Amino acid sequence: MENLEPKDSLAIISAIISERQQKYEQNGLVFIFWGILIAVSGIVNFITKSPLVWGVLMPLSSVITSVYFYIKGRNNVKKRKSKDWVSFIWLVAGICAMLTGFSVFYHLIITIVFLPFVFASLAVSLQLKNRLWLITSLISLVLSYLPLYVEIGWYSTLVSSLIGILLFLIPGCQFYFNHKRQKDV
Repeated sequence: MENLEPKDSLAIISAIISERQQKYEQNGLVFIFWGILIAVSGIVNFITKSPLVWGVLMPLSSVITSVYFYIKGRNNVKKRKSKDWVSFIWLVAGICAMLTGFSVFYHLIITIVFLPFVFASLAVSLQLKNRLWLITSLISLVLSYLPLYVEIGWYSTLVSSLIGILLFLIPGCQFYFNHKRQKDV
């Protein structure tokens, strides 16, 4: 194994971070999709007082997202691009959310469903050194724990909407606009 100079090591680390950030910027639309979906679902659930919207839209959207990434993954294999193992974190977070989404502990549903996504967001935002996403993830962490300490009743669906906006929509817009700006340059 050869010894690298410190500046060479930093260049390699910077290249890896840049490559990872570019991947998330290209997937900004997926984050925007989920941010809007969660926000709208929470608002509709608040208005109708029926959790049916979550039970229908979340599994359906999970299938759509899975098919999208499956097709994209097959294209990457054909182009001989490496697999991104960090996306496994998002897959596990999604599975955890789906498994616990139908929990009988309705007053804990925000905490149970969103914590896996909060930790995935924290991990990736730290890896990408993305301050905005880190801040929105930390705010979402506080909001996720809110129902454990404060009785919020039906407002929990609006808190879910806010968490969806913070975890997915805001970073998704940031990624999308960064990607558009880089393509236009």
